[in-house]
Amino acid sequence: MGVDAVLMRVEQPGSSPKSRRLTSAATALDHNDSFVRLVDQIRGRSMNPMLERIDPYGSVILTSAEMPQFIEELARLRAFAVTAEDVR
Repeated sequence: MGVDAVLMRVEQPGSSPKSRRLTSAATALDHNDSFVRLVDQIRGRSMNPMLERIDPYGSVILTSAEMPQFIEELARLRAFAVTAEDVR
């Protein structure tokens, strides 16, 4: 199942959402479900609300304003990584 992350560039001239255009900038695939297993280890601890929003069956869209918190939570998640695949 895995959680694949896609970094998208958002271009929106003006204020109308109709003119919004998304372009894929980078993709990180999780073929071994490493990310899901790591997030499941911290789920329910209320210390990583951004990571706990991740649903392997749905989509989560984070804005650029949310990225600093997300990156901070990812750094804490790394402490639970055991294998090289988990770290990657």
